[in-house]
Amino acid sequence: MLLIYGECGSKAKSAVRLYFERFPEGPHFTRQTILKVVKRLRETGFVTSRPRVRRPCNVGRKAQPEDAPAYATAHPQSSTKMISENCGLSKSRVWTILNESATHSYRSTPAQGLLPRDVERRYRWCNVMLNNLEDHPTFPADIIWKDEACFSHKGIFKRQNVHT
Repeated sequence: MLLIYGECGSKAKSAVRLYFERFPEGPHFTRQTILKVVKRLRETGFVTSRPRVRRPCNVGRKAQPEDAPAYATAHPQSSTKMISENCGLSKSRVWTILNESATHSYRSTPAQGLLPRDVERRYRWCNVMLNNLEDHPTFPADIIWKDEACFSHKGIFKRQNVHT
């Protein structure tokens, strides 16, 4: 873009026209865009925009990496967002720290609970299992059992979703 601007004798309108002729597939720039880039180059010596100035995320005290596992252990059902807000660390940094320390931030969520109407269904299931065991002794081995959950009378709790 700047080379074409120089070829056109520093005339932005001519540069836009010539750029369109040479590169019809795009991207196409306006006269104002070319003039902004030239102005920025003259003022800063760079073609690209200045980097954004961000406020420091740890105002007040320096965040310590050991804060995240300590918070996760004290509050086992906290999310990474909650840990990052309370410890003054970014969410990605919290994930890295928790993974390195073999601590994970998930919530235990009951997925299913036993209801009074389930008694009949459970009774029928037991009968199906017993009847099939008589005819087919390897019947339980043919079932895909879900071993990632721990069952309780209040529901299924996924134990890998707890800080340990």
